[in-house]
Amino acid sequence: AGPSAIGAVKFDVVFNVYPNPNDGSFVVKIQNLKGDDYNLEIRNIIGQLVYTEVISDVTGKLRKEVNMKEQERGVYFLSITNEEGNRTEKLIIF
Repeated sequence: AGPSAIGAVKFDVVFNVYPNPNDGSFVVKIQNLKGDDYNLEIRNIIGQLVYTEVISDVTGKLRKEVNMKEQERGVYFLSITNEEGNRTEKLIIF
């Protein structure tokens, strides 16, 4: 593969969070995992990391239950990142 192949790599991991908004207890459903190492990170509105987990050796789909009931209410950003890229979604805890 030549240099042009690098641009063809795309980050096609998709995920959704439900329920959203929630009370701090929610499920993250992730699809299109390729067995790589992924970082699942949740940051608060000012960018502080409040939750992190490494997902590795999972291919296909993953259903992850997360409990953040000890966190303050507000807006958070959940992102999944690997070497190919990242995707971020807004999460609201009420």
